[in-house]
Amino acid sequence: MDSSLHDVLMGIETGLSRSWWTTPQKMTGGKMVSPVVFVSFALTGYFHFDNPWQNQRKAGIARIAVGELKLGLSFVYLKELRSFKILLRVMEQELSSNYDTNLNGESYISLYKKYLHRVLDEENETMRKIYSLDLVANNDFTIKQISSYKEMQSYGDYTFSSSPWCVSFSEKKFNALSAKGNNALFVVLHKDYQLITEQDGFKRCKNYLQTFKRAIQSPYDDFGLSMILLAIAPDSTLVSCSSRWNHAYPHSTHDYLDELELSMLLGRNYYEIFKHIV
Repeated sequence: MDSSLHDVLMGIETGLSRSWWTTPQKMTGGKMVSPVVFVSFALTGYFHFDNPWQNQRKAGIARIAVGELKLGLSFVYLKELRSFKILLRVMEQELSSNYDTNLNGESYISLYKKYLHRVLDEENETMRKIYSLDLVANNDFTIKQISSYKEMQSYGDYTFSSSPWCVSFSEKKFNALSAKGNNALFVVLHKDYQLITEQDGFKRCKNYLQTFKRAIQSPYDDFGLSMILLAIAPDSTLVSCSSRWNHAYPHSTHDYLDELELSMLLGRNYYEIFKHIV
């Protein structure tokens, strides 16, 4: 674990004691992990993975992502966390030198208000790109809406055994991710998802990855891409996208694929698929 990030997390005002942060807890897959390690892992995957500008602003990003938006501690602000990621991308493009390591002490709300129009521009540009694609439906994939915890349970055994989807083993977590029914949950399934193993490599997905110039490496492999969990808000915002690898990799849970990458994988327009969510 990044020791500097550990120190940052321990200094954030969350109302949680130092002993809570450092005491190992049992995860769904049975592994014992202390919250400070778990949250550091989540932060690395969500914000700092291969991103030098954000790495240099760990204190401010952690203060907002964990202290305000509860990354790794709660599902309540997942929609805001995705907006925060877009916001940081806008800030990097426009004013990369104007913010110190603590993002000048600003809050999520103050930054969001300041960059609202640019965040909306980014979201609209993603939509424009998707609508401009000449897509052909990939019939290897189906999309199934999950309407109950009982339905969700049947998929748990097909996720990575050391880090299964917690929503398939905990009704409390299921209700939290679905925001008690406000968010719609879907699983994206490759026709062979029950047969594809963690050792299958990249036979099926190499061409897809090359489209995005993404490195041929896990978790973007046949196993990871063959079973994906989506949480989508009523306005069609992608709240969370998790690979079946889940927490096995820092960047395979909650922020695995974006709307453009999902559209390309499925050969269907994300916004057309999910525009009538209630």
